[in-house]
Amino acid sequence: MGVIVLLLDAIVRLAPIAYTELSGGLTLEQLVVLVGVVSFFAVVEGYKGFQLSFAPRLAARLHVMQDDPTPVRLVLAPLFLMALVDATKKRLLVNWMLIIGIVGCILGVRMLPAPYRGIVDAGVVVGLTWGAVSVVVCCWHMRQHGTDVDAELGG
Repeated sequence: MGVIVLLLDAIVRLAPIAYTELSGGLTLEQLVVLVGVVSFFAVVEGYKGFQLSFAPRLAARLHVMQDDPTPVRLVLAPLFLMALVDATKKRLLVNWMLIIGIVGCILGVRMLPAPYRGIVDAGVVVGLTWGAVSVVVCCWHMRQHGTDVDAELGG
């Protein structure tokens, strides 16, 4: 639930910003940019990032946590599920670099003028929504059928 809460919190914070900045109307050029950005985030963040990678690994790590709960895994459950602790060196490096990159992008997007910030935020909302649904579906599927996805645990 912690990961879903994090995703929903971001969606709830960004959706009103996107709506407000886009509700003033868009030029044809801005509308084309909106469609492109939303499509990009749907494919890259939602489908490739969440559905194909993050959500199945999270479900596999949830399975590990259920089978082998340790005090550290329980206390740091969201971090463990997101493979930010107790993961292979490669997975830790990739995920922490991704977090740093995301923070950098957030800081950069905040400086964009309207309506472009709203356009990017709309894309992020689509990607995060796809991600939240993917996490729920993958976890449900894992609970029903098990998983053969590598949890990429540290050793």
